[in-house]
Amino acid sequence: MFKQTLAYLALFLVSLVIFLVAFLPASFAWQHVIGPKTNLQSIGLQVKAVEGTIWQGRAQVLFRFVEGVAEWNLSVSELSQLRLPLALKLDTNAGSMESKVALSLAGVSVEIPRMDIEIASLNKFLELHRLRGSGDLLVRNLKLRIEDKMVQTASGNVNWTGGDVRYPAGREMHERNILPIYGTLSSPNVGNVSLGLRDQEASFDFLSASIDEAGVAFIEVRRRLLDIADEPWSASSEETDVVFKVKKPLLQKF
Repeated sequence: MFKQTLAYLALFLVSLVIFLVAFLPASFAWQHVIGPKTNLQSIGLQVKAVEGTIWQGRAQVLFRFVEGVAEWNLSVSELSQLRLPLALKLDTNAGSMESKVALSLAGVSVEIPRMDIEIASLNKFLELHRLRGSGDLLVRNLKLRIEDKMVQTASGNVNWTGGDVRYPAGREMHERNILPIYGTLSSPNVGNVSLGLRDQEASFDFLSASIDEAGVAFIEVRRRLLDIADEPWSASSEETDVVFKVKKPLLQKF
C-alpha cells in the first residue's frame, strides 16, 4: 500500500511539473527568470508586454526607433531526436521577418526564408550618422549552421532594390540615386563567412567582406562602387582596382 501511494504521488508530481512547464505564462518567465538574466536594455532592446506561454506566445518589443511584435512557437516534436526547433516571426513598422532556429547537442542552425526591411523607416536612426536612404532590403533563404563553436555553412541572398541615398563626403553631403545591388552570403571554408555585393551591370563584386574563424573582419572596396555613386577617382585606374581595404578584429571566438 505504501509503495502504491508513493507511485501515485510520484505520478502526481511529474504530471504537475509537466503541466506547469507546458502552461507556464511567458510573462512570468520573462519577469522572474529570463528578463533579469539577459539585460537586453543594455543594447537598446525593450520588451514592453509578453503574453502566451513559454512554448507559444508573443511579445511587444521596441529597439531604438523600431517597434513591433515578435511571435514564437517552440516545438517539442523533435525532442526524441535531441532537437528543439523554434519558429520566430517578427512584424514591425520597419518590416517583417520569418525565421527558424534549431538547437541540438551538435550545435545550432538558423534559417531566415524571408526578411523585408523598408530603409526609409530607419532614417531616424541613420540620420544620427548623417545618412539617409530609401528602397527595400530583401533577405532570402539565409542559412547558417554552427557546430563545435564554428560556422560550418552559410548561404543566402541579400538584395537592395535601389533608391535615393544621402551620405557625407568630406564636409559636403551628397545625394545620389543608386541602382539595385545584389549580395550573396557564402562560407568558402569552415569557420569563414563571406559577403559579396555587386550591381546588375557588373560581373564582379565591388565590395567583399569576410569574417574568419578568429573573428577578424576583412573588407575590400573596388572603384566600381565609386563609379556607381558618381564619385571622382583617378581616370587611369580600372573599375576592378581596390580603393579601400581594412582588416580588424571584430568578434571574439565563440
